[in-house]
Amino acid sequence: RQMCIRDSALSRPSINNEATAFSDFSTNESLVWLHADACVGAQLSNSPFANGVPSSPDEVRLICTPAQWQAMNTDLGLVSGQEFQLGRDIDFSNSSGNTTIANVFKANLRGNFHTLKNGTQPLLNSMTGFANSRSSIRNLKIDGFDIDLSDDASAFSRGVIVNYIFSSAASDTEGVEIEDIELTNSSVDLAGSGAEGALGGALGEITFAPGSSNGVSSVAAGNNERASIRNIKSRVDISSDTMDGDLSMGGLVGKIQGGANKNVSLEYNRVGFEDNSVEPADTQRVSLNGHSKVGGLVGEMNNSEVRIGNIAYVDVQVSQAGAQYIGGLVGYATGEIQVNNSFGDLLFNPTIASNYVGGVLGGMVNDNNLNIDGSLGKVLIPDGTNIKVEYVGGLLGYANYTSAPSFKIRNSKGLLDTESDGSFYGGII
Repeated sequence: RQMCIRDSALSRPSINNEATAFSDFSTNESLVWLHADACVGAQLSNSPFANGVPSSPDEVRLICTPAQWQAMNTDLGLVSGQEFQLGRDIDFSNSSGNTTIANVFKANLRGNFHTLKNGTQPLLNSMTGFANSRSSIRNLKIDGFDIDLSDDASAFSRGVIVNYIFSSAASDTEGVEIEDIELTNSSVDLAGSGAEGALGGALGEITFAPGSSNGVSSVAAGNNERASIRNIKSRVDISSDTMDGDLSMGGLVGKIQGGANKNVSLEYNRVGFEDNSVEPADTQRVSLNGHSKVGGLVGEMNNSEVRIGNIAYVDVQVSQAGAQYIGGLVGYATGEIQVNNSFGDLLFNPTIASNYVGGVLGGMVNDNNLNIDGSLGKVLIPDGTNIKVEYVGGLLGYANYTSAPSFKIRNSKGLLDTESDGSFYGGII
């Protein structure tokens, strides 16, 4: 790979003395610009944004302080399609951790590889496309976010970056792109019973299914919209002690409901795995403590693609009765499911009887179409686990077929290592 370091002739828009940096995955070249702090002098006290009041919807909004971050909320209520840029790292510890933007995000956010840190709430409540365009979040670091949902009675679905991504139209030109983001030293915790929805390290729920409700607004028929989730590195521990609700949990995304055209794709994402690791240590695993529908990448998935280059390295614990559908990549799946060239490594630590555990996919039912190609799955249930665990496979824990849908596993490998009690064990299924 070739690295270019430049201090002039920027080929992307810059504001004030702030340059930009980005990666282009279509080439073998990484482009990096060195820049000074864009937030100086009056920019730290200006309102609503560091560069003052926007003169037009097309003017970039520069953000340097927690107050300017919150100004996005009002601005999003006035126009859509604008671009927000971070000019420096922002620490929310002195602003009670208040970070959530309540208005629907129909815009673009460029982090310029700055860090948002020490928040206690998700960044955005909801996000969707706009005016035949795609909303986006890029080039951002998030550190030290500890989200405690114990007192949040409305905690349907939550994620550190966005709670809900939903369809706004049946147009194939709208949608959402989230890429080049790193989350570290963060956690999401939910206490209480009866919770329904989803918890994700990065994203709570993506809903493009026609007629579904996502807790924000009614969802349009989103069969043609696209959501691309790419190159997110997540080290967010998630815990829930809910017992009698329907809660999905994923190291990256809690729940995905795609349209009929499999219009949600995941590429080159990492959960609990460092790029320079040859043989990663267990300390790199992300901890997921849940009930059912728990996946290293996605808790529950419908009509979607785990497309290429995804790795999940997770430690899953379950302790509530009825635990089932635990997967190294995906916990529970329905509809059209594609998993290509990805790797799930699951360390499973149950303290109660559990069912349907797989290195790639925990399980799927209702005669759905499944294609696993070029992928690896690994399940380790530690020695001394004297708990009954049934339907366990190195790749797939369980699939129920009564008719003749498409079911293909090709060019893939599974590893199962266990001494636990139970039946229906297989290296692949």
